[in-house]
Amino acid sequence: MNQKTRFIHRAIATLALAGGVLAVSCPAETTAPLPSAAAEEKSSEVLRLSTEAIEAGGIKTKVVSIEPLLETATVPGTLQAQSDALVMINARSSGQIEPILVQVGDRVEKNQVLAYLTSLDLAQTQAQYGQSVLAETQGVAALNKQIELGKIALQQARLKEEACRKQLERAKGLNKDGIMPRQDFETTQAAWQQAELARHESEIQLKDSQSGTATKELEKVRQTKVSAAERIGIIGGSLEKTDGVVPVKSPIQGKIVAGDVTRGQAVEVNAPLFKVVDVSRLLAVLDVPEATALAIEPGAEIEFKADALPGQVFHARVRDVNDVVDPETRQIQVRCPVENPELRLRPGMFVTARVTVRKESGVVIPVAAVQSIGDRTVVFMVLGQGRFQRRTVVLGARSGERAGVREGLSAGDEIVVVGAFWLKSELQKAQMEE
Repeated sequence: MNQKTRFIHRAIATLALAGGVLAVSCPAETTAPLPSAAAEEKSSEVLRLSTEAIEAGGIKTKVVSIEPLLETATVPGTLQAQSDALVMINARSSGQIEPILVQVGDRVEKNQVLAYLTSLDLAQTQAQYGQSVLAETQGVAALNKQIELGKIALQQARLKEEACRKQLERAKGLNKDGIMPRQDFETTQAAWQQAELARHESEIQLKDSQSGTATKELEKVRQTKVSAAERIGIIGGSLEKTDGVVPVKSPIQGKIVAGDVTRGQAVEVNAPLFKVVDVSRLLAVLDVPEATALAIEPGAEIEFKADALPGQVFHARVRDVNDVVDPETRQIQVRCPVENPELRLRPGMFVTARVTVRKESGVVIPVAAVQSIGDRTVVFMVLGQGRFQRRTVVLGARSGERAGVREGLSAGDEIVVVGAFWLKSELQKAQMEE
């Protein structure tokens, strides 16, 4: 080995020795990975979180239970006046409008007088009624007197008949013993027969007084009086007056929305006078698709908003569901009475309503607790000691921010209701690190 070669070998050995010394005196530094929220336990279904991580994630939990769930549908509709809250007031008789006490826009109470109508027909009928009342009074007095006299005459006839009968019985004995001549006996017998005939005639006269011509005439008078009273009632007049004045009254409370008459105007029977609407009671008419309408039952709750009153929510209940499907729209009308005491709503307003379609009971959870991972719908179960398990569920009906669970949970299970999305992210991160 020449000198140059030996120098090279010594240099390599020196370098190797130096490297060994460096390796012993300066061991290589290892860097631990930064702890993630899923630090201690990782699996495809379970996360273990530290207390600090749970607080940082804002995790909130809830024990689920069996609760009622209302499935709802959102549908359009309009407000209408109820059929008995919209009235057209017409003239009940021909005549002339005198004082008008209200004007369009006024609010009126039930039975409030709106105007007065002077009617010749009413005046004549009132006069007829008054005459009938007088005739009835006089007829009743005369008939009662006649009946009383008839009763007195009948009583006297009966007493006379009884006295004659006793005389006849006595005469029969005397005639048989030969004491009373036959001629006297026959005279006594004739007297009794006359008394009997007089009593019979008195009975006929009394009966005739009670049910004969006078009574029939009185019944005609009464019929005339009743007919006149009915006519006055139809027109709206008074039985105690004969002035022919008809007070035009509102049959409901509400607002005058139309007035088609002026003072002094002559009107015919049934002429329109006023139109009154009670907007304190309205009807929400909803247009519901037929499949949805068939699931709605009377009494179901609705809440609705009027387009003209943003931010205000109103409530009502379903009164009835129409039996007829609109052939063009394939919708069914659902009617809901609406109380409107503050008069904020108006007939004709457009509304959007949320109506209860179905009511069922089961495990109900907040929609915020539900997450989607691939094609799976999951929630996170609380296992205790900082552990959370992914649980696949099958959801049922949904109402607002709540959803029913058909499969996957039972009453008493504790799940994450706030922070579920963060847990999903941590779980996916942990799966990627495995």
